[in-house]
Amino acid sequence: MNIQTVKSTGNSYLVNGEMVVPREESNAHYIKVQQWLAAGNPLEAEFTEAELLAQQHALASSECTRRINAKWDPIGQMNASLGIYSDEECDACADWIAQHREALAVILEREDLIDLEVENDQYWPV
Repeated sequence: MNIQTVKSTGNSYLVNGEMVVPREESNAHYIKVQQWLAAGNPLEAEFTEAELLAQQHALASSECTRRINAKWDPIGQMNASLGIYSDEECDACADWIAQHREALAVILEREDLIDLEVENDQYWPV
């Protein structure tokens, strides 16, 4: 086994981006990984900063959708967009969605997005 990279993945290692090696001392591949690390080679983090950022983007988008749908479910949103409700209700739906999309845009622009708890109510309209 020619080791080029080792990434920590919880209770195992990902070797060369392909092979999962469990952290079991009786495993021959685990022993080779330990020797490779002991020789001073770097252990990569489970996720890169770009991967963590992408996860937070997805989580924030999902949270935005969840919050919109909690007040205006998809059928209600369609009915509002079709003008089936009163003008006041249609405007309220459109405003609710716009407020949440604006909040999402602000969240996604934050420098500390990776560390942000995007589910926290403080970042969203009430």
